[in-house]
Amino acid sequence: MRILLTNTTLAHRTGSELYVVELALALRARGHDPVAYSTVLGGPARDLAAAGIAVVDDLALLADPPDLIHGHHHTATLAALLHFPGVPGLFVCHGCLPWDEEPLLFPRLLRHVAVDLPTRERLAAAGVPDERVETILNFVDLERFGARAPLPPAPRRALVFSNNAHEGTHLPVVRAACAAAGIAVDVAGIASGRVAERPERLLPDYDLVFAKGRAAIEALAVGAAVVLCDAAGCGPMVTSAELARLRPINFGFRALDQPLSVEALGAQIARYDPEDAARTRGWIRQQAGLDEAVARYVDLYQRILAEHHAGAGGAGTAGGGAGTAGDGAGTAGDGAGTAAGVAATEGRAAAAYLRWLDPFLKERARALTDREELWRRVRALAEECERLRAAAARAQPGTSAPSAAGGEPDSRVEASAVRTRAEEMIARHGFLGVPLETFAQAGRNQLAALLEAGLSPESKVLDLGCGCLRAAYWLVRFLDPGCYHGIEPARRRVELGLQYLFTAGDIERKQPRFAFDDDFDSSVFGCRFDYFLAGSIWTHAGKPQIEVMLDAFLRDSTETGVLLATYLPAGSPQDDYGGDRWVGTSHESDVPGVVRHSLAWIVEQCQERALQVTELPRPAFDDQSWLRITRRPANERQKENGAGIATSSPAR
Repeated sequence: MRILLTNTTLAHRTGSELYVVELALALRARGHDPVAYSTVLGGPARDLAAAGIAVVDDLALLADPPDLIHGHHHTATLAALLHFPGVPGLFVCHGCLPWDEEPLLFPRLLRHVAVDLPTRERLAAAGVPDERVETILNFVDLERFGARAPLPPAPRRALVFSNNAHEGTHLPVVRAACAAAGIAVDVAGIASGRVAERPERLLPDYDLVFAKGRAAIEALAVGAAVVLCDAAGCGPMVTSAELARLRPINFGFRALDQPLSVEALGAQIARYDPEDAARTRGWIRQQAGLDEAVARYVDLYQRILAEHHAGAGGAGTAGGGAGTAGDGAGTAGDGAGTAAGVAATEGRAAAAYLRWLDPFLKERARALTDREELWRRVRALAEECERLRAAAARAQPGTSAPSAAGGEPDSRVEASAVRTRAEEMIARHGFLGVPLETFAQAGRNQLAALLEAGLSPESKVLDLGCGCLRAAYWLVRFLDPGCYHGIEPARRRVELGLQYLFTAGDIERKQPRFAFDDDFDSSVFGCRFDYFLAGSIWTHAGKPQIEVMLDAFLRDSTETGVLLATYLPAGSPQDDYGGDRWVGTSHESDVPGVVRHSLAWIVEQCQERALQVTELPRPAFDDQSWLRITRRPANERQKENGAGIATSSPAR
């Protein structure tokens, strides 16, 4: 069978995206032909493509229609149903709250699938007849998530396994509870910056795991003791006695029935029982395996196709749009057995969906308009503040107006606050890779350079080698929530920057994301960036590392993306650094140092990648110079590639 799986995104390693990847791979292994569709592509899409499974962001790219549409999320599912008329399908509801999970009602959706009890209740509330609903509980790939060695008598290491975990949510409470029990704690998940690309390799190293939902099931299958916990609250330690209650609610939000506190978590940690964890693992591996879920889906596909081919598709099924029972669309009395009747029924269902969708689109349009107006007011107030600050500076004896070109901030109070925090951080923890004297100025300079390059609040920025966050101090405050991303091998520097330069409220409100690796792998974030920033990074990096960054920019930036980097130009061939190792203080060395690179070599590397580089006249900081790197114009690249060669857009 050729099965089309839809999802709102295939860019992040989260619930439904991983569900699609695992199901598609399992279907392929059983001789079927899965294909995937989403308008936002990234890491999971690349995983599927690497396995030989077609992934598209435009349904027109699929030459052959599917036999059946396996839909997740209403917009993507309806797009597939309308693009492939006459193809039946099913709709899977993965959540009881998210807007994307609102059940879609359409005549050719012959079944709806709930993944737990709360989603079944949501389907019922949306008007899906109970006889058209099947429950297929979430699963775990038992081949990937093998059983670990027996647990120790007392837990030594714990993992907070959640995409919501960071210093502004439940992570500090879990740390405190584990510290009281003498347990070391690590964290994995998107919000923490430590994306678990291969959790099956990570989980066996931990005795105790704090998780919910899919993450909890994976940890249980490996054999860890699991405490249900997330930013919304905490639940029980999962024991064999409670599996029958917790499994139907997906070990999810409904199980988090206690307020988050050190005391509540401590009480659950005290229930740690290696023997019961082994019994729980055995039950999960027997009841929640991928093979059983795939077999049920294949059986459901076959029943849907048989029902559709027998002429039941479109007759007597629920019609209408998401969130509505369909106003009678799809009833047997509308002549649904004829082509005209089917078209009319489906047309009314699509119209009902658009009627349901209309208020959301209008609300979003109003929000965008309101945001533009708010930013206009912010800019006007900022200009007024600058004028007043400059006037106050001129009025004080012995002071002069500050520089507008990225120099010391106009506000002495602001500059003093940044310097005071940095001074305390460096005094307590030693040199952190950047000089105190230019800490505020250098950070502000990087923001100013990005603004001149076109930075806006909604831009996605990747700060390569973000260190102790001197640039992030300004960028995080300027950007919209979730738009700042930083990569830094020295995790401790980021932790200190968050501690001294940000409040918990700043972090919770702005949601900066971090990754901690030394290969500058920008793909871990699963998105495309408008700006790459490498401030005072190429002054320490070897040429192979710079090439890695250029390749990452080419792969993970938008078509109009900009890379801003500072460097120290080599004055002679002897000055041109030829080593392949990082020079200067880092997670591996306490020895300071800088390196220089030939501009001619940088230009050559950019030309090999169809990039263009410009040395900017604006001064950088610490005697460095700015380079601006962008893609060459498309027409120039097309001339080089030759006429008649069509390329698809890269995964987004």
